[in-house]
This record gives sequence, structure tokens and C-alpha cells, in this order.
Amino acid sequence: MFADLPRALTARDRLVFSRDNSGTQYLANGWATSEDWGTWSEGKDAALFLPLESEEVASILVEARTLVSPFHPKQTVEVRINGIPTESLTLTANSAEQFTIKIPPELRQQRKLQNRLLKIQLYFPDAVSPGDLGMSGDGRMLALGLIALTVQ
Repeated sequence: MFADLPRALTARDRLVFSRDNSGTQYLANGWATSEDWGTWSEGKDAALFLPLESEEVASILVEARTLVSPFHPKQTVEVRINGIPTESLTLTANSAEQFTIKIPPELRQQRKLQNRLLKIQLYFPDAVSPGDLGMSGDGRMLALGLIALTVQ
């Protein structure tokens, strides 16, 4: 599995998840087909693998869209890194289109034992289809539209 991973990332590396951009190589399960602007999560969970060049990385800045409406005002994003729950975020229409996933110090040390590989799992208990919200005929269960991320 490790031989198939894309290049290791360093601090300040920015991945873009729109069609024809290299960020899509880091996506694992739970993502829809990439579009011109980015990639929607599809279903109640999604994952990505981030191989890192060093343990110095302390956080990931995520740029994203959130599927919310007056009838569905929030999306919860529960984050696990390497299987360990790290945080739960509530995103609303008033949320900034950026949020930070902090990598706890104990996980940064743990990476030394796991080839510096982060498996970031995102759980979306509030995922909903745009069709159910009357926004379009799209029947996919969506929550988070991943635009880009920056390793910090």
C-alpha cells in the first residue's frame, strides 16, 4: 500500500481537489467525482491519506464548501486521525470557508512509527441530498465540498 501513495508533503504544500489537479491522488473512499471547483464528500464518511515528509506538521488548513440551507442549517464534521478522534466541528452558513484540523502532539510522535502517514477520516452525521432540501435533483448524500488543503 505505501508504495502506491503519492509524494510526501511538507509544510506549506497546498493540494487542490478540483478536476485534473494532483490533490485528488490523496483521496481515499467517500468522495464523489471531482468537479471544476473541487470534490464533494459522498455519503456519511470520507477519508484521505497524507504521507508527510517530517513530524513537524502541526495542522491542516481546509478550504471547503458546506451543504447547508435554511432548512438544514449545519453540518457536523467529526475528525479522526489514524483512528483516534481529534475534534468535532459544526459548520454553518456563517462559518468561514476555512477550518483547521489540528494534529495532536502525541499523533505527531506516533507518525514516526507509521511511516509518517496520516489517515484523516471525516464523518458527516448531517449529510443530506440537495434533492431532499429542494435545491436540485441531485440525490447524492453530500456534506463537505473539499476545495483545497494546506499542510502547516
